[in-house]
Amino acid sequence: MNHVPTELLSEEKRRERATAIILKYPNSVPILIKGTGGSYTKYIVPYHITISGIIGVLRNRIKISEAQAIYLTVNNKILAGSQTIGEVHNKEQSPDGFLYLTYCYENVFG
Repeated sequence: MNHVPTELLSEEKRRERATAIILKYPNSVPILIKGTGGSYTKYIVPYHITISGIIGVLRNRIKISEAQAIYLTVNNKILAGSQTIGEVHNKEQSPDGFLYLTYCYENVFG
């Protein structure tokens, strides 16, 4: 069976996947993070993790320079680092159950 990226599935299939994730990991949030390349990466993140914590993970995974700042957005709003992913999910989740985030980065020094 071929792997189909979650964002390309029908809304019903995405809802089924999000529900299955939430049932299996009841204290976590299913999120899809879109990067500069345009593709999404799926994460399952505990409710209590802050946006700053997610940014730290992203910084390590995408290996960007310390001179670059990363920002996470949802629905064209920049997220505060002190917010928990649970708070953001409760306010901004998609009807399919996933939370769709986008990251961007820019040079802040030099």
